[in-house]
Amino acid sequence: MRKNGLKLATAILLMAAAALLIWPERIWSLVAGPADLGPVDFTTLQKPASPNAYLACPAATCPASTPDMAPPTFEMDAASLKALAAAAWSAEPGVTLVDEAASGNALRFVQRTELLKFPDTVSVRFVALSDTQSTLAIYSRSQIGYSDLGANETRVKHWLALLEKAKP
Repeated sequence: MRKNGLKLATAILLMAAAALLIWPERIWSLVAGPADLGPVDFTTLQKPASPNAYLACPAATCPASTPDMAPPTFEMDAASLKALAAAAWSAEPGVTLVDEAASGNALRFVQRTELLKFPDTVSVRFVALSDTQSTLAIYSRSQIGYSDLGANETRVKHWLALLEKAKP
């Protein structure tokens, strides 16, 4: 009897693992809800206590939170920075642009990990400093799990490096 129970448990575990590998996006959606965590209001944003989020933001843009880093200043207007970011980041593996704010100063992406397709939401707001200078607020957060093993920090720093590399 015990042997049959062990066989059944093993079979169920193998089927669950196979389903996760075959339909990971659907499984995560059933388990945790939609991959896109929705828009962020940077003026009221408060980072979670869990270590699965990373924020690069000018202090004036994120007064309710302590950013993990200050973003760079770019020698271009905010609309040009937004266009550059949309093109550079949409080309990254597993990235989908899910929202381009009607106000024109924000973007939101979902990026999925390569193997298990864990979804992370990245919200971005572009901030005009002058007619020829801009910066941004970028908040990357995991939908699933308590810790992300530094994935969101790595993503934000990589995406900022892509902008530096792509600028004219």
